[in-house]
Amino acid sequence: MSFGLERIPDQLGYLVISEDGVLASAGELENDEHTAGVIMQMMRTACRFRLQGAAEPPFKRMSGKPPLQSTHSHRTGTQ
Repeated sequence: MSFGLERIPDQLGYLVISEDGVLASAGELENDEHTAGVIMQMMRTACRFRLQGAAEPPFKRMSGKPPLQSTHSHRTGTQ
């Protein structure tokens, strides 16, 4: 059910999602329900911006990059 997504060069992982949840996943995104929820919310938001009278969603594909990891160390606790 991966639709050949594992063959995409240089990928770190993938999610195939529906409104019911994660259908398929691998790599760094394997079983990442949180990211799936964020993406679904992005899709719902984008769908609200349909052109008047248009039956099709305003996009065919949506992609993104993960946020940059912070290189700063964070301290917790009291001194």
